[in-house]
Order: sequence, then structure tokens, then C-alpha cells
Amino acid sequence: TGSGYGGPGSGPTPTPPIPAGIYYVNGGTSPNKVPALSSAPIASGSQPSPLPGSPFSTNTENGSAGAPFGIALAKGGTVLYVVNDNAASVSAFPVNADGTLNAPLAPALTGGVGPSGVCVDPLSQFAAVANSGNSSVESFTIGANGTLTQASNTTNGGPNSPQACAFSADSKYLYVTNGAGAGGVSGYSV
Repeated sequence: TGSGYGGPGSGPTPTPPIPAGIYYVNGGTSPNKVPALSSAPIASGSQPSPLPGSPFSTNTENGSAGAPFGIALAKGGTVLYVVNDNAASVSAFPVNADGTLNAPLAPALTGGVGPSGVCVDPLSQFAAVANSGNSSVESFTIGANGTLTQASNTTNGGPNSPQACAFSADSKYLYVTNGAGAGGVSGYSV
């Protein structure tokens, strides 16, 4: 027998169904926009449909058209963070119950060069931004309304052109993927 994409068998394994829900994409356009899509129509054989008002503008210049920069949800899905690469900032959108986005809060400057990834700890108390341009990671506290405030600790010199990040399930550790051919993952205590 032949080998399919999903393992042994006579053909490729079918793609699992996409669950109905709301999905956000960092457009990486200039100015940066965030398309918001509902996957509910897929169940009936249609294409995903944009939510009313989509795409939503971050009101910042990005300049890196087409790049899939970081995006993360926080506070039980009520705040969406979007990285704006060339503006070296993160926009925070309040999320409505129907998944549409309100106007973004004032963007938080990352203090780094070339931010590429953003992540939020499971308790939505902290956020981190991976800056691939100067190999640093910026940390932020998350306010009650989702506003980001830069924390005093910045990691420089550890990661090599970090691309993405993730917190551990207990919020005690931050993991950062290294880019620029270095590969691997760097880990930090929070």
C-alpha cells in the first residue's frame, strides 16, 4: 500500500473539518488591517465569510505587506493583540460578543526592532513580544481593559532573531523560537 499525507494507506488523509468559529488574521499590510472571518459557512460547503466591518484597521503603518506577523487573544477572547512590524508596536482591539472588533486602543510601542510574535500568559496578566530585528523580547503587563504597559524587564542577547513566543500553562516560563538559521527554543523564567 502507498503512504498518504496522514500515514499509511492508499491516499491522502482528508483534512479534518474546521470548527465553526471566528478567526482573525494579521494582514501585514500597510496600513495594517485585521480580517475577521466566520467559518460557520464552511459546514454547508461555502467559503468563510467576513464579519461586518472586516477588515479592521490598526490605525498604524506597517510597511511589511504580506508578512504574517503575530496575533493573540487575551482576557477570555475579549481583547485581540496584533503586531505592527515596521511601526514597532502592538495594537489592542476590544472584541465584541459577535467577534467584531472595536476601534483599537492606543498602540503599545515595543521598544524593539522588527516585532514578529506576540503571546499572552494563560491568566492574561502578561504579554510578551518577540523582536526579531534586535534579538530581544519585551514584556508587558495587561491592564483591566487590555492596555499593554511595558514592564521593566527586557531580554536582550538571549534569543537569536526570535520569531514567536508562548507561555507555559502555569505562566511561570516564557518560550521563544529562534530564527535566522539558529533554530531552537530559548526558555525564560517569568
